[in-house]
Amino acid sequence: MKRFLFVLGLIVVVLGSVFAVGEPEKAERQSLKIVFVPAADASAEMARYEPVIEYLENVLDMDIESVVSSDYSTAILSLKMGDSQIARLTPFSYILATTQMDVEPIVRGVKKSTGKDVYYGLILARKDSGITSIMDLENKAFAFTDPGSTSGYLLPSALFAQENIVPEDFFSEIFFSGSQPGSILAVKNGTVDASAVADSRYEDALREGIIGEDELVIIKTTGMVPTSPICVASDMDPDLKERIIQAWLSIPEEITLSAVGKLTHYVRAAGGDYEFLRDVANVLNLNLSK
Repeated sequence: MKRFLFVLGLIVVVLGSVFAVGEPEKAERQSLKIVFVPAADASAEMARYEPVIEYLENVLDMDIESVVSSDYSTAILSLKMGDSQIARLTPFSYILATTQMDVEPIVRGVKKSTGKDVYYGLILARKDSGITSIMDLENKAFAFTDPGSTSGYLLPSALFAQENIVPEDFFSEIFFSGSQPGSILAVKNGTVDASAVADSRYEDALREGIIGEDELVIIKTTGMVPTSPICVASDMDPDLKERIIQAWLSIPEEITLSAVGKLTHYVRAAGGDYEFLRDVANVLNLNLSK
């Protein structure tokens, strides 16, 4: 009887092992992290891109965490250190990133309002201020966005240089708002007399009722620049990189319309598209590595 029970127990153990081996472990789902520069309020930015992120998760079959960095340089550092694998940068912050690491833009959006993958910088003032030109801003308070911003810093700086204006001498005060909605509200609330923003952010503020149609006036438009790039580290696995690119290119319009600037779709981007901004920075004697 004891022998019978021993053999029976042995059979149970063996069969248990067979069944355990026969059940393959479920593979852990891979994950990615995307960081956004703080072009807007963090919660608002995440809400705009939530449908895009959900679509990418489904297509790539990966978990995607999204965060808004505290400033432009922190977004670059996150990509450099590998904390994030994807970054939505501005055109100029992409150029700044190239001085810190090997990085490449992979896609950028096409705006619904224009049907083009370019945008413009705007100089805004209150309509009731009487300010109608750049020269009217002498001894007035002005708000840039961030030193890494294209439309909020680089393009207006180039515009001022063309007018032989040295901002530190020309304006009574200079502020850095930290975000483009912040720059718009600073003008609306009278904190500053004028500010520099992207046309897409101005359009969003109008559409969302943050400002009224007759509250602000555009006193100057800068030259055009390719829309903000989605970037990855150049040493990303080529197969994964191509999967990410194809996923972004396939996003339906009803989903991309939720994104900044109301985009219809994404197109491939290349580093050469933004190189002229490096030339602009050199003309302004900006130290890109700092």
